[in-house]
Amino acid sequence: MRALPPARSGQIGLRPGRARLCGRLAALVLAGTAPAWGSLADYDTVISQEAAGGLVPAATLTDALTFLGNQNAAFNFGTVTGDGTFECIVEPAGLAASAYLAVGANPQSNLRLQQHNNTGELGMTLLGVADYRFSPAVTAPAETAHLVWLWDGAGTMQIFVNGAPAGTRSGVASPFALPTGQGWLGANPSRGEGMSGTVFRVTTYDSRLSAEAIRRHAEAFLGILSPPVISSFSADPPAAASGATVTLSWTVSGADTLTLNGTAVTGLSGKVITLAASGAHTLTAANAHGTTTRNLLIPVVQAASHVVINEFMASNQSGLTDETGAFPDWLELYNPTSSAVNLAGYFLTDNPATPQQWALPAVSLPAGGYLVVFLSGRDTPPQAAPWHANFRLDKSGEYLALTTASGVIHEFAPAFPPQEDDLPWALAGGDPGLAGYAERPTPGTANDPALPRPARVQFSQPGGLLRGPVSLTLSTGSPGAQIFYQINRAAATAYTGAFEINTTAQVRAWAEQAGQRSAETITAWVKLAPDLAAYQSPLPVLMIDNFASGAVPQKGWSGNGSGVQQVPRQAAAWLAWEKSGATSTTASEPAFSSRIGLRGRGAFSSSWRQKPYSVEAMDASGGELDVSVLGMPAHSDWVLYFPDPGADKDPTLLFNTFVYDLARRLGHPSQRFRWVELFVNEDGGDLSLNDRRGIYAVLEKVSRGAGRLDFSRLSADGQQGGWLLSLNRMDAIPETGWPAANGATTPFFFRTAGANRLQETQPDNPATAGDDEPKQSNGFLNFDNPGGYTILPAQRAAVQNWFRQFEDVLYGSTWRDPATGYRQWLDADDFAGYFVFNELTKNGDGLLISMFPWKGDDGKLRMGPVWDYNYASYYAGGGPTGSLRWRGDRIWYARLFADPDFLQRYTDRWFAWRQGAMSNAGITDVIDDQAAEITAAKAVAQGISSAAAWNNSLTQMKSWLTQRATWVDAQYAARPALSPAGGIVSSGQAITLTAVGGVPWHTTDRSDPRLAGGTISPAASSSGLRTITADTRLTARNRVSATRWSAPASAIYVTGAVPATTSNLTFSEIHYHPAPPDAAESAAGFTDPGDFEFVELLNAGPDKISLAGLRLVKTSLGQGIDYRFDEGTQWSLAPGARLVLARNAPAFTLRYGPGLPVAGEFTGQLGNGGDTLTLFDAAGSPLLSLTWTDTTPWPSAPDGAGYSLTLLSGATTGSAPNPASWRASAASGGSPGTSDSLPLTDSDLAGYAFGTAPSTVTFSNGTLLVTQPRRAGSDLVSVALEHSPDLTAWAQAGPEEFATEPDPDGIIRIRRQLPAGAKGFFRWHLRSR
Repeated sequence: MRALPPARSGQIGLRPGRARLCGRLAALVLAGTAPAWGSLADYDTVISQEAAGGLVPAATLTDALTFLGNQNAAFNFGTVTGDGTFECIVEPAGLAASAYLAVGANPQSNLRLQQHNNTGELGMTLLGVADYRFSPAVTAPAETAHLVWLWDGAGTMQIFVNGAPAGTRSGVASPFALPTGQGWLGANPSRGEGMSGTVFRVTTYDSRLSAEAIRRHAEAFLGILSPPVISSFSADPPAAASGATVTLSWTVSGADTLTLNGTAVTGLSGKVITLAASGAHTLTAANAHGTTTRNLLIPVVQAASHVVINEFMASNQSGLTDETGAFPDWLELYNPTSSAVNLAGYFLTDNPATPQQWALPAVSLPAGGYLVVFLSGRDTPPQAAPWHANFRLDKSGEYLALTTASGVIHEFAPAFPPQEDDLPWALAGGDPGLAGYAERPTPGTANDPALPRPARVQFSQPGGLLRGPVSLTLSTGSPGAQIFYQINRAAATAYTGAFEINTTAQVRAWAEQAGQRSAETITAWVKLAPDLAAYQSPLPVLMIDNFASGAVPQKGWSGNGSGVQQVPRQAAAWLAWEKSGATSTTASEPAFSSRIGLRGRGAFSSSWRQKPYSVEAMDASGGELDVSVLGMPAHSDWVLYFPDPGADKDPTLLFNTFVYDLARRLGHPSQRFRWVELFVNEDGGDLSLNDRRGIYAVLEKVSRGAGRLDFSRLSADGQQGGWLLSLNRMDAIPETGWPAANGATTPFFFRTAGANRLQETQPDNPATAGDDEPKQSNGFLNFDNPGGYTILPAQRAAVQNWFRQFEDVLYGSTWRDPATGYRQWLDADDFAGYFVFNELTKNGDGLLISMFPWKGDDGKLRMGPVWDYNYASYYAGGGPTGSLRWRGDRIWYARLFADPDFLQRYTDRWFAWRQGAMSNAGITDVIDDQAAEITAAKAVAQGISSAAAWNNSLTQMKSWLTQRATWVDAQYAARPALSPAGGIVSSGQAITLTAVGGVPWHTTDRSDPRLAGGTISPAASSSGLRTITADTRLTARNRVSATRWSAPASAIYVTGAVPATTSNLTFSEIHYHPAPPDAAESAAGFTDPGDFEFVELLNAGPDKISLAGLRLVKTSLGQGIDYRFDEGTQWSLAPGARLVLARNAPAFTLRYGPGLPVAGEFTGQLGNGGDTLTLFDAAGSPLLSLTWTDTTPWPSAPDGAGYSLTLLSGATTGSAPNPASWRASAASGGSPGTSDSLPLTDSDLAGYAFGTAPSTVTFSNGTLLVTQPRRAGSDLVSVALEHSPDLTAWAQAGPEEFATEPDPDGIIRIRRQLPAGAKGFFRWHLRSR
C-alpha cells in the first residue's frame, strides 16, 4: 500500500462550484493525513480518462475535507435528476450519532454515514417520512472506504462498498432523491447532527453507473492491478452475406496493446472488415497486469434455395387479427429464390406423422414474396384469402414443417423452442440456420433486419418449494449460444455444467450468441425453516419470499392521492397449501407456486398494522402469468387484504368479505376470495414462523379478463371494445416518474358535466365545481383499463365523449323512453343491484369513492363489482335504521331514482334478494360460514382480545344487518300472500291471493301486472282466487295507489309431477369445449367457440318431474354455470324427455337448427379443461353434482375436437359421476335433445360393438397390449377381455379403457404384464346391458 501525500492546504478542488467552510471552529480542518491504503492519484486518473471518453461527472471533490463533529462544508453536487450516482472515498474517525454525510438543495433527502439512531449502518433519510437502512444491513466502515449510493429514481437504492454490491433498499418514498445542486458535506445544515472523519473524494453523476464502472473506480483507489476491460464489442450489421462489409466497434479501457484477430489495432475503436465466412472474431486487450479477450460471432447469411417458414407467432395475444377480429396464431412463408413458386402440392403440418396435414392454396408465390396463413384450426377452404390451417401452435414448443409429397422442405424439428407472447420466431435473410426471436412481428413483409435473438434458457427443474438440494441444468434451443446465470445478487457466471441450489434463491439465466442476448429466464426456490416444515393450519397457508429485498415497498397515501408516487414491484415468489379435510399442512406439496412482483397497495389501509399487498404473478420471462390461486379462476393480478381488527377498521374481520360473499351468492358481480394464513419473509434466510403476518384474504383484483370483467380491449381509436374506470383518489405518479409512457405529465382523470349539462371542472384538475360528477372532493374518474398512463388521446376522447352523450340522454327530456332513453346506455339491473349492498351496509365510502364503473362490449355502463366496505360501515357507522336509500343523491342515482320504473326495479331487486341469500337467515349464514372458516383461535391471533369478544362482534354485526334489512322492508308496500305458495299441485288447485293495504293484481302468462309508468296491465286480474290446471307461473303485486306498487310475489305451480331426485334426473350430455365456428357462424358474429356450449338433462324416470326451484349455481371458486329454472320457460320434464341449456341460444340454433328443446340460456362458461356442474333443489341443497376433466380416465375427444361428453345409454343417474359411464359423442357436435346411442336390433353383440374392425395384439418387454376399436354409440353392450391358460377356466383380464387421444369412436385398450414364457388364450366377453 502507498501512503497518500498530505492535501494541499487552503484549497478545495471541486466542480461546478467552490466550497464554503462553516462551523463553530474558526476554520474547517483540511485533511493533513492520508487513508491507510489506496491511491487517490490512480482514482483521479481513471475519473479523468472516463470523462474524456464521455462519462462526465456532475460534480467532483478533489481535495480532502476533515470534519470534527458539527462542522460542514458547502458543496455543489451538480445537477442530478431522476436516477444518479453518489460516489465518495471517506475515512470515519469514530462515527458521530446518526452521522450525516451529504445533503443537497433538496434538504428533505440526505445520505448518512451512520443511520439514525446509532445503528452503525450506512443509510439515507427522507426527513419527516422514514430512515432507510439496507438489506442486508451494511455496516458503516471503520477505515477508509470507497462508497457508492446508486439510485434508480423510482424508489430503489443500492449501496456498493469497495466496488462490491453490499445492500439494496426498495420502497423509498417519493420525493426522495440523491443530493443535487448547492448543499452540504459533513454535518446537516443546522449542524445538529454531525460527522467526524475525512472525505477524500466525492464524484456525482446524473445517471446510474454500471457495476463494472463502480468496480473499476474502486479498484483504482484500492490499488488493485487489473487486466484491461472490454466493455463492448459489436458488429453492424450483426450478420451479412459473404463478401459484404461489416463494421466492428469496441470500447476498451486500461489496455496498453489491442489486437483484432491477431492484427494490431491499438488506439482504434473500430474497423471495417469484409466478411468471408461465418466465424468468431477475437479482440485481445493487454497490459502489464494481464490479458482480456472477447469473441464475436458474425454469421454469414445463406438464403435457402426453396420456400421457407420465414416467421411464425405461436402466442398471438394482441398483434395480427384475422377477418373476425380474433388473434389466432399465424405463420409467414417466404420465397427467397429468384423465381416464382406455385404452392400447389405444398402442405403445412405440426405432426411429423401426418406430413400432408393441411394443403396450401394453389397460388403463385413470387420471388421475394410473402404469404401469411392463420393457424386457427378453422380449416377454411383454400379458394381465397385469408387462409386458416386446420391446426394451432403450442406455445410451449412443437414440431412445425413445410412439406410436399416428396418430403420435408423446411422443418423445426424435433420442436421449436418455447415461445413468448406477441414475439415471433423468425429467420434472418431467409436462412433456416439463423432463427430466433425477432424484436417485432412483420407478417407479410421483410423480417426485422436485426439478427434474431437466441432462444431463452430452459431450466431442467421448475422452481418452487426447496426440500433439499437441487441440481440444476441449463439449456437453450439455439445451438452454439453461451449461457450465463446469476444467483440472487451475485455476479453473472458463464454456465459450464450443472450446479446446486440448496437455499432460497432466485436464478436468472440468458443466452448470448453473435452479439445478441436472449431475454432472461427467471425461476425461484423457497426453503422453509424447520419450524415451518410441517406447519398445520385450519386455513390454507400462503407464503411469500422476496429474496432479502427488505421491507415490501409502500407508496403511502394522501387525501386525494396527489403527490404520491407508485413504487416498483419487488421480485418475489409465492406458494400455497390447500386444505385437505379440516387443515392444511406444509408437509404436503404446495397447491401452486410462481414468481411474483410484489408491492404495497391501498390508501388508508396502507397505514394499518399489517399492510395490504398487490401481487402480479409472473412467468419465467417476467411476463404476466395467469395463476389459479386456491381454485379461483386463473389470472395474473391479485390482492392480499389484511382485516385489521381495530375498532375503527374491521373489528369482525368480515366487513369487506361479507359483502363479497353475499353478492356472489346472489349472483351479482363480486370478487372471489379465499382466507389464508400469510407468511412474508423480507430479511433473507429460510421462511420461518417469525415471518407470520396473520390472516389475509386473497382477493381477485378488479380487472379485465375471463372470469372477471369480460370485455374486449378498447381499440386504438376508442370506437370498439370496452373500458374500466376507477372512481377513487387520483392515480399515483408513475413509478418511473414523469413523463408517463403515453407522455402524461400529470395524473389523467375527469368529471362529468352533471345535471345542468355545464362542464364546470377541468380534466386533470382536482378542484370541484358546480354539480359536476363525482361531487366528492377526493373522488375522480380515473382510467383503469386502458390505464391513465397508457391510454391514447383518441381513447381518452372516446371515453369522455361517451359520458357526454350518456348524460345528454340521462338528463334530457326523453330520458325515460324505453327505446332511446337512458336504459340503452346503462344496465339498470346492475345499477339497482349495486345499490342494494350500499343500502344494506350504510357503507362509509359508499358512492363517494372505491367504485369501478365499466362499459362492456354491449355498450352499457355498469357500476362494477362490489368493493371496499370496511370504512365506517355497519354498526361502526351508526344505528341500523334511518337513511332510506343511503346516499341515493350521489353520481347518477339521484336521476335514476326519479324514474318510478327504476325505483320499482330497485325495490323488486331488494325483495327478490330478501327471499334468498339476503334473508335474515341467509345473512346469518354468510357470517357464520366465514367465521367457522377463520376459527376463533386465528381471530385471537389476529389481535382480537378473546374468542368471546370476537363472537360478540359477530353477533353485533348480524343483529345490526338483520335490523337494517327488516327496517328497509317496512318502508315499502307489502307483497301479496299466495296460498299455497307454489310447488307441485293437482290439476284444479285453487290459489288464494291477499294483500295488505291494496289490491293483489296478478298474471299467469309470465308478464308483469304493472306496466311501465305504473299502469295496470290488461293481462292482469284483481281476483283473489285463481285455479291451476297446467304448469303455471303466477306473478302478483300489491297495488296500494296509482303510483305505489309492491315488489312482485311469484310462484310456479307444476301439475301432476313428482320432485326431481337423483333417481330420475341426470346430466346426459355436456358440450364443454366446442369446435371453432365455421365461416358462416363467424360471419354471423359468433366468433367464440364457447358460444356453442350446451348442457343436456334427461328425465330417466317413469314420471313427469318438477323443475321448479331448481338452479345450477357456480361454486364459490367460480366453477360451473348459473341457471334458474324458475326464470326460464320450462318447469317440468316428461318421462324420457331431454332439455337443453345453451350458453348462446342464437348461436346454438344456427349450428343445430330450430325445434330442439332449448329451455333457456345459462350464464358463465364451461372450462375447456374440465369443470364442475352443481344442481341445487328448491330447498338449496345439492341435488346433482358432476366434476369431469379432459384427462384419463375421462374421454378426451370432447376437449376441442368437436365432440361432446355423453352419458352412456342405460347408465344410471347414480353412476353419472363415474368416468366409465361417459364417452365421446358419436358425431362431431354431439346430439343435443336426442340420444346418439345405437339401437341393438339382433343378437350379434360383436358386430354391434366392433363392426368389422379387427383386434390388434402386440407383445413387448413383458407387456401384452390388446387394442380394439369400438363403434361410436354402442352403449348397450359391455365388453371385457378374458384370459385362459387352457381354454377351460376363464378370468377377466382387465377393465376396458377409452382412448386417451382425440378419437371419437373410442378404443378399448388392455395392458397386461406377463411373466417370461407365459402362454394362454384371450377372448372378448360381450354382454347386453
